[in-house]
Formats: sequence, structure tokens, C-alpha cells
Amino acid sequence: MYNFSDLHWLRVKNVRRRNRGKLATVISATCGQEPSHCPKCGDRRSLRNHGKKITTFRDLPQSDGRFVAIEVDRLRYRCASCGMTSLQAVADMDDKYRMTERLVERIRLEAAQRPFTAVAADFGMHEKTVRRIVRDRIPFLTRRTRIAGEQSGSGLDGQSLGQLVLPADVGTLETIDSDRASDGATSHASGTRTG
Repeated sequence: MYNFSDLHWLRVKNVRRRNRGKLATVISATCGQEPSHCPKCGDRRSLRNHGKKITTFRDLPQSDGRFVAIEVDRLRYRCASCGMTSLQAVADMDDKYRMTERLVERIRLEAAQRPFTAVAADFGMHEKTVRRIVRDRIPFLTRRTRIAGEQSGSGLDGQSLGQLVLPADVGTLETIDSDRASDGATSHASGTRTG
């Protein structure tokens, strides 16, 4: 059976198994959290009910390999002050990826050790989704760097050129370790030896 202990905010209405394509467990639930104020203007008294929307979130697969989908019946609200519509917040869910936080965390941990395509196959999703989760959740691993070199010496005598390689951030073109890199670049380029 499925472990609901981490998802204590859910009010489970129905649990059913689906056999279309892959075997899956579908959990129908409602969320018990009511918003206290408008997310845009902050008014506490102007939120009005504006219908319902069912949002499907993916969760960790069961021990037998069945995928799990949680269909959360969320209330929509409209603010009478600013006119913005919003959905009922759902705890422990990532609205961007429509997954539980525990699934996103597991994908992040697995992707740090295994190829993205293998992780995607295990969780029944596209490799690009895994890549995006890693990009958003582990930014230092996916930060693009460019190798910048500063040449010293003329190289006219047929000898190899001396070159200092500095890892640089592509976006800002700043060296990643600016203190050490700037000291080494100055002494090496001028031909003086340090140490």
C-alpha cells in the first residue's frame, strides 16, 4: 500500500489503479489549506471562491514500480480588490514541475550519480525534465564556464608559449577564483617568479 505519512495535508477521497500504458496508482484528494490573503495585493478580506481545478502531481513510484499520480482538487480564488485569480496553495508540491517535493529531491539526488536518461526512464519522464530540475536545484553544477587564457612571451623562437588558464563565468566573464587568479596572472605575465 502507499505511504501517506509524508503527505498529511491531503484529504484522500479515492485510490484507484489504472492500467492504460503503464501501471499506475491514482490518488484523488483535496487540500485542506485555505489562503489567508491575496498573493498579489495582500488584502485579507477580498478573496472569493472562483471555481475548482484538478491538478495532477507526480509522486515517488511505489515499491512494485507503479507510478503514482495525485489528483488534487484545488479551489480557485478571485480577489475583489485587484482582480487576480489564484489557486489554493498545496504544501510539499512543486507547481513548476507538478511533482511532490520528495520526488523532485529524489530526482536531484539520483541525477547527481547517474545519467539523466537513466533517471528519466526510472521515473517515467523525459530526460529534459530531469535536466531542468538539476539546473534549477543544483545551479553550481550547471553553471557554464569558459576557459580564458592570457599569453606571456612572444613565441617567436619556436618554443611553446607560456599560458595561464583562468576559469571564467560565461555570463559575467569574471574569474571564478578572482583573488588567486589575479595574483598568478600578474606575476606570470610579467615574467617574475613567485615562491
